[in-house]
Amino acid sequence: MLVAGCGSDSGAKTTTVVQTQTVPHATKSPVDRTPKAPPKPTVVKKLTSFTSPTRNIGCYIDRTSVRCDIQKRDWKPPPKPRKCDLDWGQGIGLSAGRKPSIICAGDTALNRSRKLAYGTAIAAGVLRCDSRSTAMTCRDTETGRGFTLSRQIYKLF
Repeated sequence: MLVAGCGSDSGAKTTTVVQTQTVPHATKSPVDRTPKAPPKPTVVKKLTSFTSPTRNIGCYIDRTSVRCDIQKRDWKPPPKPRKCDLDWGQGIGLSAGRKPSIICAGDTALNRSRKLAYGTAIAAGVLRCDSRSTAMTCRDTETGRGFTLSRQIYKLF
């Protein structure tokens, strides 16, 4: 408890009582900082399609390339290049050994194929996609290049 007193010019004293509360020290359980190993991917040898669990993202993967398209997005792609006469910005593609790029195409990878559950992965050759509740991330495991795609964002790396 804290008691404070103040005087005034009239000689009257005012006393303020402030009651404090003691909060017991909260204990936290230890946090495991050991990095989780990435999930072992399902390995495919031929062209395979899959979707995110919400079916908002549809992809195709084989040993040479991976492409993922998105149905609903909150982001805008960069300006459409003059050389693109088809639909622009609905997805991202990555070829083994190359940089990822925004898709210019007249078709789609959106489909009703098998769902790639959150926390799982699929791979073909050096290409790998990881499904998470936050995004679909696909990369070339040799170069480290790839992309992340979700309703909220896209990122090329």
